[in-house]
Amino acid sequence: MAQAQTIQQTTDEVTGLRDKLASSPALQAQMVKNPYKTLISLGVPESVVSKSLAPPQASAAMATTSSVAGLSISSHWWGFQLVLSNQLCSDLEAGLEGSSAISAAIAVLQPELAPVAGIIAAGLVGMAAVIQLANQGNGVHFDLNWAEILFPPGLVAAMIPIPNKKS
Repeated sequence: MAQAQTIQQTTDEVTGLRDKLASSPALQAQMVKNPYKTLISLGVPESVVSKSLAPPQASAAMATTSSVAGLSISSHWWGFQLVLSNQLCSDLEAGLEGSSAISAAIAVLQPELAPVAGIIAAGLVGMAAVIQLANQGNGVHFDLNWAEILFPPGLVAAMIPIPNKKS
């Protein structure tokens, strides 16, 4: 019973924080500039924020990319970009790639995403048909900002496949 109350309280706090961010363009701008500081100013305990975000470092402005088997992940100051190749998009739709394999790849490529890798992978597998519709033969990508990563319940809803441009 106490666990259910704790879960409900946490859900209510996350919903309240999300509502504050959604209703304030100024807070949204602050979140883009410095998500760590903004979340702390909104009353999110530093221990919680620190588990998901690290304060931006000067070197974090440079993107770093890791890739494996049709999946590449770029780390940016604003969040992460997941890039799926045309082949991976097709494999997802055909059911040849499962969420556990994708989850493991995400966790290995970007350890910072390990806590939400399963959610991201399940979202990718669950929306395979939508991904394939967006795929125009060059694969797709997803831009996930820190706020979306910090609040996993809204993460899948924020995952919108964007067609990759021809290279």
